[in-house]
Amino acid sequence: MSLNHPLPSPSSVIVSRSSSLVVVVVDDDVFLISSFQMQFMLLFSRQGKLRLQKWYVPLSDKEKKKITRELVQTVLARKPKMCSFLEWRDLKVVYKRYASLYFCCAIEEQDNELITLEIIHRYVELLDKYFGSVCELDIIFNFEKAYFILDEFLLGGEAQETSKKNVLKAIEQADLLQEVRRRIRTKNENNGVNNDFTITKPTLLAVRPRSRFMTFLIFLLLQIRLR
Repeated sequence: MSLNHPLPSPSSVIVSRSSSLVVVVVDDDVFLISSFQMQFMLLFSRQGKLRLQKWYVPLSDKEKKKITRELVQTVLARKPKMCSFLEWRDLKVVYKRYASLYFCCAIEEQDNELITLEIIHRYVELLDKYFGSVCELDIIFNFEKAYFILDEFLLGGEAQETSKKNVLKAIEQADLLQEVRRRIRTKNENNGVNNDFTITKPTLLAVRPRSRFMTFLIFLLLQIRLR
């Protein structure tokens, strides 16, 4: 709704709240506002090995280790046919197993468990799209990519981008920039040049940009080098 529009009269506004979803109806317009916020996400194996952890609340390292140990033991002790939701402390824990990995999230009591399951599944879909049938070894040897994908998807415990296409596009752009830097570093090493981040025209032209953003970025780097 534009800020220039006059505020609606109280009689024309209907607000309905259900768990973590707020539905606001203004005349004929419907607005969905999500107040969902994840507390943390843990990825661990069947053997209890922690593969990824992301915390969205401030906790000490000691408390994080204690929480991780307790949750891993609790989830692994549950049988396969048991519910994927459980109450833990003053939070709700939602988990799901994919192959040899457990994806475990903690949410507040008023938050929606089904939304959390969808967020877990969307993250797994993003990992599958990027790695191609992701497995535990992909997370182990490419953990920085797994974190980057998660950060593009979730911000502060809230979903900031639900489009898989947009998330993967941002990751592709970051990979392309990393490839540019790698080629520059390799060429400088072969030429005996100090391995600072310098830009050369042939190196830039050797990398084919895949988006307007990367084309613009490479153009700026080239201009800086030619000055």
